[in-house]
Amino acid sequence: MSQAAIRNPTEPRLLPKLYPDLLVYQDETAASRNALSFANALAESANGHLSAIMFGFLTTYPTSVYMESIPDAWLAVQKQANKETDAIQKRLATELALVSTKPELHRFDVAGVEAGDLLAEQSCNADAVIIGFDKDGGTDFERRLFESVLLASGRPVIVVPESFKTYGPAKRIVVAWKESPQATRAIHDAMPMLRAADSVRVVIVNENGVDNQVTNIGPKIVAHLIRHGVSAEARVVAAGRALPADIILDETRNFDAGMIVMGGYGHSRLREWIAGGVTRDILAAATVPVLMSH
Repeated sequence: MSQAAIRNPTEPRLLPKLYPDLLVYQDETAASRNALSFANALAESANGHLSAIMFGFLTTYPTSVYMESIPDAWLAVQKQANKETDAIQKRLATELALVSTKPELHRFDVAGVEAGDLLAEQSCNADAVIIGFDKDGGTDFERRLFESVLLASGRPVIVVPESFKTYGPAKRIVVAWKESPQATRAIHDAMPMLRAADSVRVVIVNENGVDNQVTNIGPKIVAHLIRHGVSAEARVVAAGRALPADIILDETRNFDAGMIVMGGYGHSRLREWIAGGVTRDILAAATVPVLMSH
């Protein structure tokens, strides 16, 4: 492994106001409750506004084998679905009333396949979107929500693992860096978090597997971060046989970081979820929140 580092000089830093307008997805899962705690702490630290969004699901209109409509059966099923969603909404509203930021709760009744598109649409009115992932690296539904917001909203997504219980702005952050549009967007979307952190490590994976390779990528991005008031250093790691995601996760643990910042889907998302890729592998194994932009 090789290392190239630049640290900013010791000087007073004006801490920025973190995201003043956050949106968090809510349902009744433990991952969602944990995401709410994380989002509340971020909003509270910025004296900001927190909105919560939930979904009620429209049932598929049924037909008989003869393609005859069955309105009574559909109405009965939809009525029961509405009743259950009303009860969930009431419980969520009661829980949100106890949160310090007093989030607004917005309900949308949609067909299941439309939930991601609607969340992406609503995300356009927020600085960042927060989604909880369950302990197995996210359910299919959570991953679909994440993909929709990441690819369609133009907003950063913060994925919070269910097991992560340290709330508030991260003191130490790892940035997974490469000179790509996705990573560039992520580092600038995360700038309020990066400036507020005590220390930021920019990790550059040398996929050519050459140790001690001289590179100016690290110094350039660190110098840029320093100009923005970020306390930053760069670390270049030769990949060898290790997967880039494993290197990033190892560096996160070694640095005791509380957040990862990275670009999402540098390749086709279909390729990444089926054949593997850094986006999928990080989300499946991360134990700290991950801020991704596309």
